[in-house]
Amino acid sequence: LFLSLCLSFSLIHSYSHRTEIKLANPHAYANPPQACADWFSVAAGKCTPGCPRVMIFNCGGDRDAAALLQPYAALHAGGLPFTHAAFCPNVVSQKRSYTDQSNMMVSAVCLDQQPEKARSAWLQLTADGPPCAMAQVRSIEDTVAWIESLRPSVGPDDRIQVLVSGSLHLIGGMLLSLGCEVV
Repeated sequence: LFLSLCLSFSLIHSYSHRTEIKLANPHAYANPPQACADWFSVAAGKCTPGCPRVMIFNCGGDRDAAALLQPYAALHAGGLPFTHAAFCPNVVSQKRSYTDQSNMMVSAVCLDQQPEKARSAWLQLTADGPPCAMAQVRSIEDTVAWIESLRPSVGPDDRIQVLVSGSLHLIGGMLLSLGCEVV
């Protein structure tokens, strides 16, 4: 199941008052990544020009990362570039275990390899586009810390826009890491 928590579960969670996390769930559409990219292009267009725009991405198992990333690469090349991209496994924390967030259908080796495959695919897809700083992080909590490290680069009234797109485990892990109460 590919998710980016958009449209039907549209949620903008502002934490620390200057970071917007946009989660989208367009799985009911024929092309979920394209639906999410279309939604994000509208939502992100309201941002102050030049504000950091971050994509957090993963996909599980043997999914084709390049195919899933294609709509985001088109956004990147088409005037709505991501300034940063991070690729992480579906691991909430390196410090503690969340058994309800574990995907028992994917091997540990595959879990470790998928972020590198996605990062490589993004690098190929965006080679001719605007520069994009990339990170490969070890957990979803580390991803949140990495986003927080970008704060000094924004002005006092600007926000960091973050698109979280990938598996249900990534979305759930991100909500858990942000301390969101999911009801």
